[in-house]
Amino acid sequence: MASTGSYYMHFSKLDFENYVKDYFTKLAIDLQGISKEICEQTVDDLQISSLIPRVNRDGKVDKRCSFGRKSMNDSSSLPTGAESVEEGHSTEDNYIEKAWKLYHENQSELLSHLQVSAEIQKSKSEKQIAVELDKFSVNSMRKYAATEAPTSLVLVKYDSENEIKKIELCYQVLIGRLWTYARSMRKENDLMTSNGWQKWRSHARMVGSFAVYYASLQMYRKKASGGYLPMLYMDNP
Repeated sequence: MASTGSYYMHFSKLDFENYVKDYFTKLAIDLQGISKEICEQTVDDLQISSLIPRVNRDGKVDKRCSFGRKSMNDSSSLPTGAESVEEGHSTEDNYIEKAWKLYHENQSELLSHLQVSAEIQKSKSEKQIAVELDKFSVNSMRKYAATEAPTSLVLVKYDSENEIKKIELCYQVLIGRLWTYARSMRKENDLMTSNGWQKWRSHARMVGSFAVYYASLQMYRKKASGGYLPMLYMDNP
């Protein structure tokens, strides 16, 4: 039986969608040309809620959800051989360790691509990394606001290769972090302890920052090039 203060902490789809919308709107609040409605519509268009893996108490992923069907075997986001996690506890722990390592590799590649200082990367401070990501999100929103939609008379300068790289890496980190955390936190956590609460708070801040950066990149891409970058999980990109 769970002790007082112990809970299975995990975002529901609706909670995560609303959290990202609020985070997105908060960062955009002082920017001209970006309304709350635009932020919320972007999150809806990108089907952000479908990125949340549905994980049972025993740690198994329900593959009926979009994440389970389309993202489990995306080797750029998660290690291959996802089915093997059902074979036993030790195998599962080994798989989680590989997934954790892979999303950190993708995170390091993204931060290096963004030219985040080596000092911040080496510090491994999640708070500092989130602050940096939020700055990049605001920068993408500013580019969105300053960009005219392309027409036959207006050509938009859009660095497609560079922007696609950022979108893909950000998506891979977000998938990896959401999945790894959901599996590793399948056991109850005592939020009444400082460590338990801080671990959840840090995770929520990081996934919020990555999700909003991903959304801001996609929002800018749609305006500059005419459409979102189609991703594996999307039903109708």
